[in-house]
Amino acid sequence: MGAKRARRNRLALDEVRRVLDASAKTAAAGTYAQALTPVRDVVDLFKGDDMLTWSRNVQVVADDPRKAIKSAHQIAPGVLQSLQTALATVQRELLLISPYFVPGPGGTSQLRRLANQSTKVRVLTNSLAATDVAAVHSGYARYRTPLLEVGVELYELKTAPEESDLEPTRRLRIGSSKASLHTKAAVIDGERLFVGSFNLDPRSATLNCEMGVWMDAPSLAQTLQTLFERATQPTHSFSVSLDPQGRVIWHEQVNGELRQSRTEPDASWGRRLITWILQQLPIESQL
Repeated sequence: MGAKRARRNRLALDEVRRVLDASAKTAAAGTYAQALTPVRDVVDLFKGDDMLTWSRNVQVVADDPRKAIKSAHQIAPGVLQSLQTALATVQRELLLISPYFVPGPGGTSQLRRLANQSTKVRVLTNSLAATDVAAVHSGYARYRTPLLEVGVELYELKTAPEESDLEPTRRLRIGSSKASLHTKAAVIDGERLFVGSFNLDPRSATLNCEMGVWMDAPSLAQTLQTLFERATQPTHSFSVSLDPQGRVIWHEQVNGELRQSRTEPDASWGRRLITWILQQLPIESQL
């Protein structure tokens, strides 16, 4: 009996090995694996040709999964708290990149306070035409005017840049959905930066379990700042401002021509209507 069982187990183990080997070969021939093969950055990274950026001060922050439970006690500070602490240290300039940007009353007050202290505050998010969640854009829209009034610079990424200048913003567009912008990041005074999964919206703040990395790396911060500058060019993003009457205006450049819009550009009237209706509903905590 013992010999038969051992032989049967051996056959079962060989079959498992064959299945695993076939699975590995299938994965290697898959669309995702093949798409990675010609990507220069990935190849250079594994070959060691790319220079890595090193920092002596790196802090990984993560949310406690219990944070959405209102009755939970003694939960350690998470990503939101680390952002609030970091924003309080800004001296000269703050760059924020967030696909979904709904700062809420508290975040808006903090950004307005920084701007009133002569700090340059610049934000890049998705335009209504580019976002994949119109409801989130409805939450963002109500904070545009209060931020613009104090000099906060707002940029809304278009659905696609001009083909002749696509590469500079491609690194900010990594993601699986149809939205243009996916990177979540912050740069403080050109020296310290944050990259993570945290969107500046209520869901990331109170419901989702997020994480990210803070690091002191001026060279890497400068790289991200350069990408920000390129992405916010009028060929890639709408620059948002207020006219003398306090109405929102969108500025862009198309085929070398400067244009202005007084309604959400490149978005259908139906999408604008839905966004306006959602803006009237008390749903911000779920955005």
